[in-house]
Amino acid sequence: MVSEVAVVKSPSDKRDYEIVHLRNGLSALLIHDSEIKHSVTNVEKAPLAASSEESDYDDDEDDEEDDEEEEEEEDMARDEVPEDGKKRGGMAQAKKAAAAMCVSVGSFSDPKDAEGLAHFLEHMLFMGSSKFPDENEYAGFLAEHGGSSNAFTEMEYTCYHFDVNHMYLKPALERFSQFFISPLIKGDSVEREVQAVDSEFVQALQNDGCRLNQLKCHTADLLHPYNRFSWGNAKSLGEAITKCTDIRQKLIEFYKQHYLANRMKLVVLGGEPLATLKEWVTELFEDIPEGSSKPQRFSWNGPVWPAGKIYHVESVKDQHRLILSWVMPCLHTEYLKKPHDYLSHIIGHEGKGSLLQFLKANGWATDLAAGVSEDDFEKSTAGYLFSVCINLTVSGLGKIHEIVGNFFEFVKLLRDSKPQEWIFEELHAVSAMDFRFVEEEPADDYVSTLAKNMHLFPEHHVIYGDYAHDQWDPKLAEELLNYLSPMTMRVDIVTKSFNKDAPDVVFEPWFGTPYVVNEAPKDLLNGWLNPLAVNDALHLPAVNEFISRDFSIKSADDSNVLPVVIAEDSSVKVWHKLDRTFQTPRANVFMKLSCRMDGLRSEVLTSLYTLLLKDALNETIYMATVAGLSSSVVANIHNIEFKVHGYNEKLGVLAQQICQLLKALVPANDRFEVAKEQYERLCRNARVKPMTHSAALRVQILRMGSWSEEERLACLSTLSAEDVRNFIPQLFREAHVEALCHGNLTKEEALDIVNVVKSTVVTVPMLEETMPKIRIVKIPSQTDFAYNVPVVNPLEENSVAELYFQMGLDLGAESVREHILGDLFEQMVYEPFFNQLRTIEQLGYRVDCGTRYTYGVLGFCFRIMSSKYSPTHIHKRIEDFIDKLQKTLDDMSEEAFDNYKNCLIAEKMEKDKCLSEETDRHWGHVLDQRYLFDAHEKEAVALKDIKKEDVVEWYKQHIRAGGSMRRSLCIHVWGCQFKDEMQKNKNKRNKRTPYRLIEDIDEFKNKAELYPPFP
Repeated sequence: MVSEVAVVKSPSDKRDYEIVHLRNGLSALLIHDSEIKHSVTNVEKAPLAASSEESDYDDDEDDEEDDEEEEEEEDMARDEVPEDGKKRGGMAQAKKAAAAMCVSVGSFSDPKDAEGLAHFLEHMLFMGSSKFPDENEYAGFLAEHGGSSNAFTEMEYTCYHFDVNHMYLKPALERFSQFFISPLIKGDSVEREVQAVDSEFVQALQNDGCRLNQLKCHTADLLHPYNRFSWGNAKSLGEAITKCTDIRQKLIEFYKQHYLANRMKLVVLGGEPLATLKEWVTELFEDIPEGSSKPQRFSWNGPVWPAGKIYHVESVKDQHRLILSWVMPCLHTEYLKKPHDYLSHIIGHEGKGSLLQFLKANGWATDLAAGVSEDDFEKSTAGYLFSVCINLTVSGLGKIHEIVGNFFEFVKLLRDSKPQEWIFEELHAVSAMDFRFVEEEPADDYVSTLAKNMHLFPEHHVIYGDYAHDQWDPKLAEELLNYLSPMTMRVDIVTKSFNKDAPDVVFEPWFGTPYVVNEAPKDLLNGWLNPLAVNDALHLPAVNEFISRDFSIKSADDSNVLPVVIAEDSSVKVWHKLDRTFQTPRANVFMKLSCRMDGLRSEVLTSLYTLLLKDALNETIYMATVAGLSSSVVANIHNIEFKVHGYNEKLGVLAQQICQLLKALVPANDRFEVAKEQYERLCRNARVKPMTHSAALRVQILRMGSWSEEERLACLSTLSAEDVRNFIPQLFREAHVEALCHGNLTKEEALDIVNVVKSTVVTVPMLEETMPKIRIVKIPSQTDFAYNVPVVNPLEENSVAELYFQMGLDLGAESVREHILGDLFEQMVYEPFFNQLRTIEQLGYRVDCGTRYTYGVLGFCFRIMSSKYSPTHIHKRIEDFIDKLQKTLDDMSEEAFDNYKNCLIAEKMEKDKCLSEETDRHWGHVLDQRYLFDAHEKEAVALKDIKKEDVVEWYKQHIRAGGSMRRSLCIHVWGCQFKDEMQKNKNKRNKRTPYRLIEDIDEFKNKAELYPPFP
């Protein structure tokens, strides 16, 4: 049955939507995207144009990094950034189809005798069905047809999703539907998947966010749904296996109880007409068992945690954080009002009069965030968890009571001022603007978001519900403000300055997190409850002048489909492309400021300068960000990246305000001390994660003039505020600006913005021949190196083996063939590598491989993170897999090879989803002076001539042991439990290992042959 409700969508959204209800009770949202069906996958031959080089791409980062960690990493001098290896420039056209199923059951429903069962079941559904019994059928099909899949278990929901080449949507849906009709939940897979769940848990053991959430669960009221261990691991599930005669039966019972059609929401996005999608969904999903049970609700009245407690928690990272939390009622039905957004906006404000500005002025804090996160740990039927998180300085750590007192002074200000409608109207204006000009997101992310939204919002608001700020309710806002009381507050102090040998330390049982619980004195609580006065420095925010009102689309006689140079002289080069694709009132202006950054001292001073600049501009940048404008200033090697982007009307105003301080910044001594502390913390945290550590070491070994964090810290200790003040004029004594202006900007408007920057920073033009260059070590042919290092965190159990193969220099258009051979090899081996070493052998939770691009040098990398096996064992298993790849490739049918190739062609031609994605592609070429903006189109053309034998020969030469052009470097990061084995391995020396051990990085680099300078 088709729903008569019309789904409210953005005026800029060209897709068609329809909701259908199957007889079994399943609700499905069908999305027709005409651009999918008409996308181009057949590529005509075209000549290959000449070009220079590409950017320094690399997948260094953990996929699960939170926003705060990403911002921290941006503040470090960047060596490499994640590769978008499949779309390196040009006019992409193909788009993927996708689907998601969200089931209204999660970890809140775990039985107490099998904690983690919901998450475990999520894993087991991937292990085959009655119709498709092969464990690898689903993943293998998607991999062969340009797709991918994933799933996640939350507190009240479990969501499964995939994307795939649009031509294979129906067979992908057929395999997907069997998850919910006839999963096998094989008994012989159970023990193996317990290990996978355990590996996922161990990966998170040293994650401060996960540790704190579990501590909140552990200390919650015994009857509250929080009071559980939702991850599951070998202990919780192993004990269930021990106690239960049949854990498989327990999984089946849980499945039968909760995986019912009326508790599922399906979203399907494809290029087919809605009628066809409806026919497919009906055919494939109508056999899901129907049920009458309603989704569970976990309403709760009363306190979640004991009142008046202060939890001191040991941090893994070098940080000091104060988190204040309150449980509010569930506000799902108040989505049109979003009163919690109103509170988070005012409390988290960073402009004049804000709490953060006051704390920064006292030198106590560097950042503050407030509100309710989108995950259902903080937003569930059990209530909304409103938190205020403050990043403290060392000085602030000693002023906790004063800071909490200042917070309640600010709450008193809000109570006395009463809720302000004009502030809500600003929120409404910005959210309405964002909805009107919403940018397309990746298909699999979009469908998974909407599948969960179908549980949260009425059908017509499944899209709009997230954006709505339609109804002003001052009474409700006041009611929520009253929840912010010290008498119901939970206080967590997460700090590296923690004495775990103190007698009153206890340990959370699952993560082993040390913590101390103190009672807040009653007089202190009463003082917080009734502040005598409000500090004069605290007041409500000012009107935001950055909010746009003009959304007109620029018209000009400009038919360029790729960026073109509109200005060039000895001091500046400006690329421009007026957007004709997305027709959105946004623009992106990206600039590379090449300047004198010679040596370690210069790099550290530049990083301090960017931190101080952002600190001085924080108020301006924050106001702009609220209004849909963004900016960044990042210190790279030999240049500073300066970006402004967002709604174009006020873009020039923002750029001008930032430029006023670029050279005029005069850092005060107290702000320098805060920046110095920030930078020191960034250095100490930079390599805490083992995978980040291995990638950073690889770059450090390969790049000349790459410094370790220890060297940076040693340099930092010698610097003063006066050093930075003296350095700023020197930094810009010679400079050159290269810019890309893309979007809703005319040539004249683009030049106006760039000229503001040019006139500010360029006194003497930096000539191209004098610009510093990057040199990369050339690993000798038929040589294998390895480097051993312990994990940074002495309690980290995860080890990493990262096996890198160096292919050779990128010669621009001449290297298109080398690019696509690496990409096609990745397409062909990623899933077999994952299936063998992760699914079958259970070496670790993180198993991946892919191309690398390191300052103009092509490469390929296999890597695994494991808590159970040593790096040398992992290294050997990777080599064994590589050796057996010969047979895998030889046995691959021509049909299967053509599927991989055609899907890679489609991926190369995939249409940009939004303006920023297209800008990022072009910017990569500008950064590295390669300028091959249509690279992926040329790669798609070249792919048509590639044969399986070409890939096999490439593999034999570069990857397989004994290959004539094999050059490898393996980074071994040893987990804490392998400390003794690491020492034995280091003592073996070269004669007893199949690779040469690097013992001194500097000595190795000084003796090495180098590639030509880059760029």
